[in-house]
Amino acid sequence: MEADGISIEALEAELKRHVPKILYIIPTAQNPTGRTLSAVKRQKLVELAYKYGFLIVADEVYHLLTFPGIKGPLPMPFFDTERQRVVSLGSFSKILAPALRCGWMQASPAVLKPILECGQLDSSGGINPVVYGIVHKAIEMGIQKQHLEFVRDKLHRRAMHLMACCDKYLTPLGVTHEKPLGGYFVLVQLPNGMKSAELLDECVKNKVRFLPGTTFGKGYGSFFRLSFSYYSPEDIEIGIQRLAASIQSMMSRG
Repeated sequence: MEADGISIEALEAELKRHVPKILYIIPTAQNPTGRTLSAVKRQKLVELAYKYGFLIVADEVYHLLTFPGIKGPLPMPFFDTERQRVVSLGSFSKILAPALRCGWMQASPAVLKPILECGQLDSSGGINPVVYGIVHKAIEMGIQKQHLEFVRDKLHRRAMHLMACCDKYLTPLGVTHEKPLGGYFVLVQLPNGMKSAELLDECVKNKVRFLPGTTFGKGYGSFFRLSFSYYSPEDIEIGIQRLAASIQSMMSRG
C-alpha cells in the first residue's frame, strides 16, 4: 500500500510470477489504512486485469461514505469500458443499518451470468424477502437518501474529532495517523519501533482496545486501527486519553 493505494509496480512484479483468477481490493477508504486508490491507479489496475486475464472484485462498501464536501474517484466499473474485468460490491449494512446483510453486485451481464444461474439464487435459497422489502421501501420513500446524508455527516464529525484527539494526546508522543477521506477507520503508527500487539496488552488494563497491525499483514507491526463509526465524541476522547496513558506507560519502561 502506498499513499494513493496499492502499488501498481509491486503488483505487476507479482503478476509476472503468479496470475490470480481474482484480485480483491477496497478502492475507497480502504480497511484498515483508510487510503483511497487514485483515479490514475484505478485505470492502470484495469489495464493490468486485461493484460494478465484476472477479475477485479472491488469491495466498494465505503464508496458512498466519503465525507461531506469530498468527492473521491469514480467507482471501479467506470474505468472498465469493455465491461469484462470488474465486479463492484456494495452493502446496505454500511449505508442504511448494520446487520442487514443486504447488498448488490454491479458488473456486465456476461460477468454476472454464472452467479445469476446459481442454484441457490434460482431456488430463492439465498434471498431474505423481509430485509429486501424493507430496503426497497427505504429507497422508494427516499429514506435511504436522507439517511445516507445523515450518516456521512455523523461519520465526518466523529472522524474529525478522533483525529483532533490524536493530534492533542498522541502526536506529542511521536504517534502519527492517516487522514482518510471517508469510511470508518483511522490508521495510527507508533514511534521508535514500538509494537502495537504489545501495546494492546497495556491498553486492556486501561479499558481501551484497538485492532493491532499484525492482523493486517507483514510490515504493520507498529500500526493499529481505530474505528470512529460507533462511538460518541465523548467516548472517543476518553478512549484516546486512555490510549495515550498506555503509550506513556510503555515508554516509561523503555
